[in-house]
Amino acid sequence: MNSDPTTKRMGDVTIDAPAGSPTAKIIVRGKGEVQPVLITTTAENPVTVSASSIGLYVDTSSKNYTKSIDNLGALTSEADLIFGVEAAQGTTSRYIKINDKKMLDPYNNAILYGGVSKWTVYSGSLTWVATPTLDQNTGEVTSVYMAKSSYTNWATDSKSNSNKSNRHI
Repeated sequence: MNSDPTTKRMGDVTIDAPAGSPTAKIIVRGKGEVQPVLITTTAENPVTVSASSIGLYVDTSSKNYTKSIDNLGALTSEADLIFGVEAAQGTTSRYIKINDKKMLDPYNNAILYGGVSKWTVYSGSLTWVATPTLDQNTGEVTSVYMAKSSYTNWATDSKSNSNKSNRHI
């Protein structure tokens, strides 16, 4: 990965991750900056996952961690890195930070040595946003910041939508 900013916005939540910064800030409209809960793993056994056309899935639970797929670059030059929201099962916080090397190192190895030149990073959940901070020199993921957005960001305002079948939630 390169050292471009990885800032992401969704509804009332912004994860501000400036280029080259090893940390990010989670900012919620109306609340300001909020502190994420730090998630680590106690897992002893990695779980192998399969490749698909969309990329690699990262299990963020504190019970399991996934192994990356070696030589993914033999299949594609662009891949997605999809962060699951399993970490949310262990906390009531809507703001999470993951910097556990046991979780991130397998993917850092894939990023650095796997032959994929372009990575797209996002959350595997509609209501969560996830973005990494990157080491300025190596491009390694140093942390992943996750924030849960309000369900109301996905609701349709019934006053502006007369078609009842298009209303959501």
